Amino acid sequence: LIIFISTRGKMNPNRDLKFGESLKIGAWLLPAPALITLVLGFVLPVQYFQQYFPIIFIMTLGMRSVWLTMRTLNPNMPQQ
Repeated sequence: LIIFISTRGKMNPNRDLKFGESLKIGAWLLPAPALITLVLGFVLPVQYFQQYFPIIFIMTLGMRSVWLTMRTLNPNMPQQ
C-alpha cells in the first residue's frame, strides 16, 4: 500500500503503476528482510530473539521499503 501511495504524485513517472503491480513489488521486497531476520536469529540468544523477532522483521522491512521508494520509485530530477 505504501508503494502504491508513494507513486501517486503528479510529476512521478510511475504514477500509472496499478495496485496489483505494487503488490507484486511489495512481495519482491519480503525475502531480504526475512533473510536478515533469519541471520540475526542465529546470532542473538534464543530468549532475546523470540521476544523481539516481530520488531526486527518490521524494522528491516521498513528500511527496505524506504530504500526502494527513495532509489527506484522517485522521479528523475532534471539535471541543472
